[in-house]
Formats: sequence, structure tokens, C-alpha cells
Amino acid sequence: MINHAFLYGAVLESFLPELECLDYPLIIPLGKSVETVLRRLLDEQKIQEKKILWGFPHPSGANGHRIKQFQNSKKSMQEILSEHLSNTESPRS
Repeated sequence: MINHAFLYGAVLESFLPELECLDYPLIIPLGKSVETVLRRLLDEQKIQEKKILWGFPHPSGANGHRIKQFQNSKKSMQEILSEHLSNTESPRS
């Protein structure tokens, strides 16, 4: 997507404005192609890294390595999720 002007333009014109409407989103990129786009947006300082759950594999049955990818990324994803939840939880009375 980052090498195709139309597709990357759609990311900039559609995804980013929608993302800005959310209070504290957690972005879960499903696969390496989406991660590549998000890394470029990070490099361009258009998004913040703390909003991204890195390492989640694309769930397609065509992704034969998804279980191994999930297991390899599980610990870091748990840490990111824990940090995200601790920053979004409201105090309970």
C-alpha cells in the first residue's frame, strides 16, 4: 500500500481522520502489510506507537504460519495490551 499513491492517499485521507475521532484507540494491524503502513505513519509522525498492538498475525486460513506468529508475539502483545488498558481504565467508585 505504501508504494501505491492512490492506496496510501486513502490511508491519509480516510484512516487518519477517523483515527483522530477516537479517544484512545488500540490499533490491531492484521498482518505485515498493514504493519508496514503503520510503521511509515510512525516514521512520518502521523500516529503514536503506543496505540498499536504489534505482531498480531493475519487471521486468514491462507496464513499457515499464523499460530506460530501469534505464539512468537504473544508476550509483547500482552504487555502492549496491559499498558493500553491501564491507561484507559476509569476509576471505579
